[in-house]
Amino acid sequence: CSLTLNSAPVSATMDLDLGVPGYKYDVAFSANAIQLAPLVNSFMPDRQGQMAGTTTASAQLKGAGITGANLQKNLTGQFDFAATNLNLAVANVRSPLLKTVINVIFSIPDLIKNPTATLGNLVGGLVGNSPVKGSWSDALANSPIDLILARGNAGGGRVQLQQAEVRGAAFQAQAAGELILAPVLTNSTMQIPVHVALGRSLAAQAGLLDASTPTNAVYFSLPDFLTLKGTLGKPKADIDKLALVALAAKAGGGIAGQIGGASGDK
Repeated sequence: CSLTLNSAPVSATMDLDLGVPGYKYDVAFSANAIQLAPLVNSFMPDRQGQMAGTTTASAQLKGAGITGANLQKNLTGQFDFAATNLNLAVANVRSPLLKTVINVIFSIPDLIKNPTATLGNLVGGLVGNSPVKGSWSDALANSPIDLILARGNAGGGRVQLQQAEVRGAAFQAQAAGELILAPVLTNSTMQIPVHVALGRSLAAQAGLLDASTPTNAVYFSLPDFLTLKGTLGKPKADIDKLALVALAAKAGGGIAGQIGGASGDK
């Protein structure tokens, strides 16, 4: 199959064996710079106007059956996806994985001020309809996500995430890790370390920049403190509190002062 979709080339090949229960398949797909807005507005009307930009994707997948148990046993292949110039507001994010990461970034000042607090007590509703108020939260809420990309492979009952990135002007989150498939897909477990960097203006607001920071640095890298664990259906943020203590020592009182009512104005 080969076609042009909104002036973008799309191609796919499929080798299907319908005589095997659950079907046996060998699929290849590629699409280059497809305009997202017309697709979203047409097929996801509840999300009309929420996304812009283009997406480029490719995949080569083999397997037999599409249930969780069959994917766990038979799925092999690789995938590559990138969406750019998205202009996606953080409040419109729906992915549980991405929402977990964003919630943690929203809560960085609170986590540093009180590293022993449980994350659930700090981030409830931050990416919902009632985000907390304060300069830190406002800066994040008003800075849309521009890029999402993911690249990896599957085989042996596992999905290896080789590279993933979510980026906007306010922050950059990069990840690589592993998902262990379960017969019920939402029960698949994960171990995905996430590296977080703050946009330069937000890092300056937090008092993290110093004379050693390059003047052309777009982002300021935080010490690695976040790992996504739990399951695909219920991801959990595992926080390295010692790394946050070290960050607080570097920032002094600057970052704690950015809470701006974050814990009390929910």
